Amino acid sequence: MHTGIVFNVMSGALFLSEIILLISKRSSAAKGGASHDRKSLLLIWLTIVFSIFASVYLSAVFPASVYPVALCWTGTGIFIVGMVVRFLAIYQLGKAFTVDVAVSTTQKIQDTGLYKHIRHPSYTGALMEFLGLSLLFGSWVSMSVLMVPICTVFIIRINLEEGVLLKFFGAGYREYMNRTKRLLPFIY
Repeated sequence: MHTGIVFNVMSGALFLSEIILLISKRSSAAKGGASHDRKSLLLIWLTIVFSIFASVYLSAVFPASVYPVALCWTGTGIFIVGMVVRFLAIYQLGKAFTVDVAVSTTQKIQDTGLYKHIRHPSYTGALMEFLGLSLLFGSWVSMSVLMVPICTVFIIRINLEEGVLLKFFGAGYREYMNRTKRLLPFIY
Protein backbone atom coordinates (compact mmCIF):
# COMPACT_ATOMS: atom_id res chain seq x y z
CA MET A 1 0.00 0.00 0.00
CA HIS A 2 1.50 3.34 -1.05
CA THR A 3 0.89 5.78 1.80
CA GLY A 4 1.31 8.90 -0.36
CA ILE A 5 -1.59 7.92 -2.60
CA VAL A 6 -3.74 6.91 0.38
CA PHE A 7 -2.93 10.20 2.14
CA ASN A 8 -3.84 12.21 -0.96
CA VAL A 9 -7.14 10.37 -1.41
CA MET A 10 -8.07 10.66 2.27
CA SER A 11 -7.08 14.32 2.63
CA GLY A 12 -8.86 15.11 -0.65
CA ALA A 13 -12.04 13.41 0.60
CA LEU A 14 -11.75 15.28 3.90
CA PHE A 15 -11.31 18.69 2.27
CA LEU A 16 -14.03 18.09 -0.33
CA SER A 17 -16.55 17.00 2.30
CA GLU A 18 -15.69 19.97 4.52
CA ILE A 19 -15.99 22.44 1.63
CA ILE A 20 -19.42 21.00 0.80
CA LEU A 21 -20.45 21.40 4.45
CA LEU A 22 -19.05 24.93 4.53
CA ILE A 23 -21.16 25.89 1.53
CA SER A 24 -24.35 24.01 2.43
CA LYS A 25 -24.50 24.18 6.23
CA ARG A 26 -23.93 27.85 7.08
CA SER A 27 -26.51 29.30 9.41
CA SER A 28 -28.64 32.27 8.48
CA ALA A 29 -26.71 34.11 11.21
CA ALA A 30 -23.49 33.52 9.27
CA LYS A 31 -25.15 35.01 6.20
CA GLY A 32 -25.78 38.34 7.90
CA GLY A 33 -27.68 37.76 11.14
CA ALA A 34 -26.33 37.51 14.68
CA SER A 35 -23.47 35.03 14.87
CA HIS A 36 -21.91 33.49 17.96
CA ASP A 37 -18.97 32.04 16.04
CA ARG A 38 -16.34 34.61 17.09
CA LYS A 39 -14.19 33.60 14.11
CA SER A 40 -13.74 30.07 15.50
CA LEU A 41 -14.54 28.54 12.09
CA LEU A 42 -11.74 30.58 10.53
CA LEU A 43 -9.40 29.55 13.36
CA ILE A 44 -10.26 25.87 12.79
CA TRP A 45 -9.61 26.10 9.04
CA LEU A 46 -6.31 27.97 9.45
CA THR A 47 -5.13 25.49 12.08
CA ILE A 48 -6.06 22.48 9.96
CA VAL A 49 -4.35 23.80 6.82
CA PHE A 50 -1.21 24.87 8.70
CA SER A 51 -1.02 21.59 10.65
CA ILE A 52 -1.40 19.41 7.56
CA PHE A 53 1.22 21.33 5.58
CA ALA A 54 3.62 21.34 8.55
CA SER A 55 3.10 17.59 9.05
CA VAL A 56 3.75 16.82 5.40
CA TYR A 57 6.90 18.94 5.47
CA LEU A 58 8.15 17.34 8.70
CA SER A 59 7.46 13.85 7.37
CA ALA A 60 9.86 14.64 4.52
CA VAL A 61 12.49 16.08 6.89
CA PHE A 62 12.09 13.32 9.49
CA PRO A 63 10.86 10.29 7.53
CA ALA A 64 9.86 7.12 9.33
CA SER A 65 12.68 4.60 9.22
CA VAL A 66 10.35 1.62 9.19
CA TYR A 67 6.76 1.92 8.06
CA PRO A 68 4.49 -1.03 8.75
CA VAL A 69 1.69 -1.61 6.28
CA ALA A 70 -0.58 -2.37 9.24
CA LEU A 71 -0.23 1.25 10.38
CA CYS A 72 -1.46 2.46 7.01
CA TRP A 73 -4.46 0.11 7.13
CA THR A 74 -5.21 1.15 10.73
CA GLY A 75 -5.05 4.83 9.79
CA THR A 76 -7.31 4.25 6.80
CA GLY A 77 -9.82 2.35 8.95
CA ILE A 78 -9.88 5.03 11.65
CA PHE A 79 -10.32 7.70 8.98
CA ILE A 80 -13.28 5.89 7.38
CA VAL A 81 -14.97 5.22 10.73
CA GLY A 82 -14.42 8.88 11.66
CA MET A 83 -16.03 10.06 8.44
CA VAL A 84 -19.04 7.78 9.04
CA VAL A 85 -19.38 9.03 12.65
CA ARG A 86 -19.11 12.67 11.54
CA PHE A 87 -21.74 12.42 8.84
CA LEU A 88 -24.07 10.29 10.96
CA ALA A 89 -23.89 12.97 13.67
CA ILE A 90 -24.63 15.68 11.11
CA TYR A 91 -27.57 13.65 9.78
CA GLN A 92 -28.94 13.06 13.29
CA LEU A 93 -28.71 16.77 14.16
CA GLY A 94 -30.51 17.62 10.93
CA LYS A 95 -31.29 21.28 10.25
CA ALA A 96 -29.77 22.27 13.59
CA PHE A 97 -26.27 21.42 12.30
CA THR A 98 -24.30 24.42 11.10
CA VAL A 99 -20.59 24.89 10.49
CA ASP A 100 -20.67 28.14 12.42
CA VAL A 101 -21.87 28.52 16.01
CA ALA A 102 -25.56 29.40 15.84
CA VAL A 103 -28.75 28.34 17.60
CA SER A 104 -32.20 28.46 16.05
CA THR A 105 -35.25 29.53 18.07
CA THR A 106 -36.90 26.24 17.09
CA GLN A 107 -33.89 24.11 18.02
CA LYS A 108 -34.15 21.44 20.71
CA ILE A 109 -31.46 19.58 22.62
CA GLN A 110 -30.48 16.50 20.61
CA ASP A 111 -29.99 13.64 23.08
CA THR A 112 -30.68 10.53 21.03
CA GLY A 113 -28.55 8.49 18.66
CA LEU A 114 -24.87 9.37 18.86
CA TYR A 115 -25.82 12.35 21.04
CA LYS A 116 -27.09 10.07 23.80
CA HIS A 117 -23.59 9.58 25.27
CA ILE A 118 -21.50 12.38 23.76
CA ARG A 119 -22.35 16.00 23.06
CA HIS A 120 -20.10 16.52 20.04
CA PRO A 121 -20.01 13.34 17.92
CA SER A 122 -19.36 15.39 14.78
CA TYR A 123 -16.11 16.64 16.32
CA THR A 124 -15.28 13.13 17.49
CA GLY A 125 -15.63 11.93 13.90
CA ALA A 126 -13.50 14.79 12.56
CA LEU A 127 -10.77 14.12 15.12
CA MET A 128 -10.82 10.44 14.14
CA GLU A 129 -10.32 11.50 10.52
CA PHE A 130 -7.27 13.55 11.47
CA LEU A 131 -5.92 10.74 13.65
CA GLY A 132 -6.25 8.36 10.70
CA LEU A 133 -4.40 10.82 8.46
CA SER A 134 -1.68 11.32 11.06
CA LEU A 135 -1.00 7.59 11.28
CA LEU A 136 -0.10 7.57 7.59
CA PHE A 137 3.00 9.63 8.33
CA GLY A 138 4.53 6.89 10.47
CA SER A 139 6.26 9.67 12.42
CA TRP A 140 5.53 10.81 15.95
CA VAL A 141 6.76 14.30 15.06
CA SER A 142 4.33 14.67 12.16
CA MET A 143 1.53 13.05 14.13
CA SER A 144 2.03 15.49 17.02
CA VAL A 145 2.23 18.53 14.75
CA LEU A 146 -1.05 17.48 13.16
CA MET A 147 -3.01 16.35 16.21
CA VAL A 148 -2.01 18.74 19.03
CA PRO A 149 -3.02 22.02 17.33
CA ILE A 150 -6.18 20.53 15.84
CA CYS A 151 -7.30 19.02 19.15
CA THR A 152 -6.57 22.35 20.86
CA VAL A 153 -8.64 24.38 18.40
CA PHE A 154 -11.51 21.89 18.62
CA ILE A 155 -11.54 22.22 22.43
CA ILE A 156 -11.63 26.02 22.05
CA ARG A 157 -14.57 25.65 19.66
CA ILE A 158 -16.38 23.21 21.96
CA ASN A 159 -16.02 25.61 24.90
CA LEU A 160 -17.46 28.43 22.81
CA GLU A 161 -20.29 26.27 21.50
CA GLU A 162 -21.23 24.94 24.93
CA GLY A 163 -21.29 28.48 26.35
CA VAL A 164 -23.76 29.53 23.65
CA LEU A 165 -25.91 26.42 24.19
CA LEU A 166 -25.94 26.99 27.97
CA LYS A 167 -27.16 30.56 27.46
CA PHE A 168 -29.84 29.41 25.04
CA PHE A 169 -31.10 26.23 26.74
CA GLY A 170 -30.14 27.00 30.36
CA ALA A 171 -30.73 24.26 32.94
CA GLY A 172 -31.83 21.77 30.29
CA TYR A 173 -28.43 21.88 28.61
CA ARG A 174 -26.62 21.84 31.96
CA GLU A 175 -28.46 18.61 32.84
CA TYR A 176 -27.56 17.16 29.42
CA MET A 177 -23.90 18.08 30.06
CA ASN A 178 -24.01 16.34 33.44
CA ARG A 179 -25.15 13.04 31.93
CA THR A 180 -22.98 12.99 28.80
CA LYS A 181 -19.33 13.30 27.86
CA ARG A 182 -17.86 15.73 25.35
CA LEU A 183 -16.09 13.54 22.80
CA LEU A 184 -15.51 10.00 24.06
CA PRO A 185 -18.34 7.96 25.60
CA PHE A 186 -17.79 7.31 29.32
CA ILE A 187 -14.30 8.94 29.21
CA TYR A 188 -14.23 12.62 28.15
